[in-house]
Amino acid sequence: MSITLKILKNIGKGLLLILSLWLLAIMSIVFYMKGINPILLTFYVIMSLAVNTGLLWPGIFKFLAKGEKSRKRVLKFFGIPSAVLFIIFYAAVIFYIQDLPVILGILSVIAFLLMVIDFKRPESLSKSFAKKSKCSRLSLLGVPAIILLVLMFISVPMVENYLTSLFKQAEEKRLQAIQSATIKTPAIDGKVKVYPLHVGDTILAYGQFYGGFDGWVGLTGYFKTLVDENTITIPLYTYLIDHPDHGLMMVDAAINWEQANEHDGFYNHNYMVSRLLTVKNEYRLTTEQELQVQVERLGYKLEDIKTVFMTHSHDDHAGGLRNLPNSKAVISKEDWEKGTSIYPYSFDLVKDDLELFTYDSGEFKSFSKSLDYFGDGSVILLPTPGHSPGHTAVLVQTEGYDLLFMGDTPYTLNHMSIEEVRQLTLGSVEEEKQLEATRNLQKLVDAKPDTVMLFAHDYTDYQSDYIEKFLIDGRFSEEELQNIRDYRSKIFDDKWKLKPGNMPYYIPASGDKETGNVEFK
Repeated sequence: MSITLKILKNIGKGLLLILSLWLLAIMSIVFYMKGINPILLTFYVIMSLAVNTGLLWPGIFKFLAKGEKSRKRVLKFFGIPSAVLFIIFYAAVIFYIQDLPVILGILSVIAFLLMVIDFKRPESLSKSFAKKSKCSRLSLLGVPAIILLVLMFISVPMVENYLTSLFKQAEEKRLQAIQSATIKTPAIDGKVKVYPLHVGDTILAYGQFYGGFDGWVGLTGYFKTLVDENTITIPLYTYLIDHPDHGLMMVDAAINWEQANEHDGFYNHNYMVSRLLTVKNEYRLTTEQELQVQVERLGYKLEDIKTVFMTHSHDDHAGGLRNLPNSKAVISKEDWEKGTSIYPYSFDLVKDDLELFTYDSGEFKSFSKSLDYFGDGSVILLPTPGHSPGHTAVLVQTEGYDLLFMGDTPYTLNHMSIEEVRQLTLGSVEEEKQLEATRNLQKLVDAKPDTVMLFAHDYTDYQSDYIEKFLIDGRFSEEELQNIRDYRSKIFDDKWKLKPGNMPYYIPASGDKETGNVEFK
């Protein structure tokens, strides 16, 4: 072999090694993220590294074959253990019922390929196997291939029936929860009413929520979200708006039953990308928290909700759109084009009635551009990019006060002090956009102190003792507005700096608690 061919061959092997190491790194992160024991995972990585290098350069492990190069020995000593561990890990944390027909199909194809190889070169499989008669060899491979193929076709309707039964049981529980509750009668008084709906919870890393000053920035920050085990439980809020002029509306849609209970199936619609890079138990959703149950207990119907204003496209805000197929989803053109690439399934039922907007209504107070959605000043959409490319804040102007729906630009009220408390940011230009958006929101509230800030993930007593408690009837009274102003003055000074006793810190999980907690000092 010429030197040139040797060089090209080694370059090709090097490229194959880089590709295999990249795939190994991805799967190892996925396995770690989904709770595989670190010791077993380390052993799996070592075995996989050995089999990858040994197959490309078998001479490295000549000691296994008494001084001879042998890829078969590499497969025996390293390939089998790594394959067994992969199967165990996959079955434990990634396998989903919809995978069954695919797995059976793959096994059937492998058996057929082995049968073809045996027909052409039987000695390549095994010398002892090659000594059997051709009929015996074909039977030993062909029969399993046919059986696996038949099982694949049988499993398809079985899986579908199983999933259908799960959804049917969930629907029955949903209807029971509605029928067993006291249904309210909405007041018809010509006033805007807003109801906070706590639609489940999500588990995420404490640093994702509060680590913006501690290296949780950009890709580094995202990587930390995959592997950090200091987690907290955060609520998911959406808001139902009963508007006398524009009917029933919502800001964001939170999650749905399938995301929380059939997580892998929900994310399997995107070629497993989101499914692999999300945590299987990241969402919690009780029957009482489901969107349909909460909306109908308030005396409304999901089918009567006309418009959903999306602050952004992330799945913990968009999953509930699958409960609202009759609604028009309103989302910024930029966020739709740049932010929905891994969340298409959430928008699947509303994509034909989607309204993409740009901010063409000119300046609005502290914002250089805005969109007066209905043209009457009742709903103003404001650009707050950074957390996502086209993130939007929604301002609803009512008689006596304004409601400002923040989405995720700041996660909680305390996050409004952006020089002291900061969530994970995308870094660079996007981070600056997010900080500038928050400053504009600060100025907006300063200009009109009766503006009530509403957040999508606020777990503090601001949300529970003020927002949820005061909006039980959909309206704030003058006394309640004053209580909210007083609360803000206890949290911040006039420069949006936190006063003592309001700086968050992490309390690790203890006892039987699954996640840690956040306290303030």
